[in-house]
Amino acid sequence: MEFNSLYQELAQSTEMIRALLAGISQEEAQVKPNAESWSILEVACHLYDEEREDFREHLDFIISTSLNASLHRQNE
Repeated sequence: MEFNSLYQELAQSTEMIRALLAGISQEEAQVKPNAESWSILEVACHLYDEEREDFREHLDFIISTSLNASLHRQNE
């Protein structure tokens, strides 16, 4: 996939999550269906943490590696 396609997909995913959570109250978000399951709030926090602490670092690495490779090819 091209960078622009991936970027658009990530942007749309963020908006999709916001739309899904828009009508949920704080109380509803804290409900756990059972002892082994996560609440909506826990899932949303997990996604946020993963994006900030893990995924963002990997994405930045991929982008910088791709840009460096592209610049290297242009200079050859």
